[in-house]
Amino acid sequence: MDAPPAPPRRTLLKLREVVHDCLDKHLSDSAVFFADKLVSMTAETDAGDIFLYCQALFAGKHFRRALTVMRRNELLSGGSDTVRAGHGVGGHDNAAPAGGTLRFKLLAARCFAATREWDECLAVLGDGEADEETETSEMRSLRSQQLETTHGIEPGTIETRDAESTTKSISLTSALRLLRGEAHAALENKPAARVWFTKALTADPFCYQAFEQLIVNHMLSADEERELLSGLNFSEEDEWLRFLYTTMGKKYDEPDVQSSLEMLEEIGKVGFGSGFSSKNNG
Repeated sequence: MDAPPAPPRRTLLKLREVVHDCLDKHLSDSAVFFADKLVSMTAETDAGDIFLYCQALFAGKHFRRALTVMRRNELLSGGSDTVRAGHGVGGHDNAAPAGGTLRFKLLAARCFAATREWDECLAVLGDGEADEETETSEMRSLRSQQLETTHGIEPGTIETRDAESTTKSISLTSALRLLRGEAHAALENKPAARVWFTKALTADPFCYQAFEQLIVNHMLSADEERELLSGLNFSEEDEWLRFLYTTMGKKYDEPDVQSSLEMLEEIGKVGFGSGFSSKNNG
């Protein structure tokens, strides 16, 4: 018996857009319905579509179903030879294991966290030794596939576009470390939680939740806070965030008023509005 014809590329692209739009509008049941049809059309061979389906399941609080889908497609242990790396209608087969094993790892661990199965959550997350290196490789490959497939951009031009991009996304490595901290905190292992929250913030200073956990739960002394914040890798244009973290976390010392006013002046120049300028606060 002949295999059914492959669905038109436009149909797959449209379905992906519909699922993303449903998720953006919090229509989780609709997202699950259309994502299910999408993976059926590609016979569960496209890791990007499977991930989108699992995201829809997670949004709909179908945590067990999401884990089942990932396990069935061997997407929690480095990927399957039968699963393509990205949105495979462009023919980019197996360019990266499972279309990004870290994002599947994070989603699976979040499913276990949602059901408060913290030991299982930590087991999925692993020790994290290779997360940073793996993320660099996977995200580079994944971005290349998505740009080529969706927009027809040649691989050689991606380096230039990345350099010009001002889009900021939170590091996957940081998100994984944050969740390790949350799991250890839930298991009342405060020293381990502190280590992972610190590592999460170090990996990406925009991971505010890691900073919040450290401050709200009083995990650092004043000296440790200062040392951590001074060591964070902010770009020049993001120094305003270091200042905000400093004002939120400094609870044992008197604030340096003059330095704070100078920083507010600089923030105003960056473009956060005249409300941040001391000249307008008199």
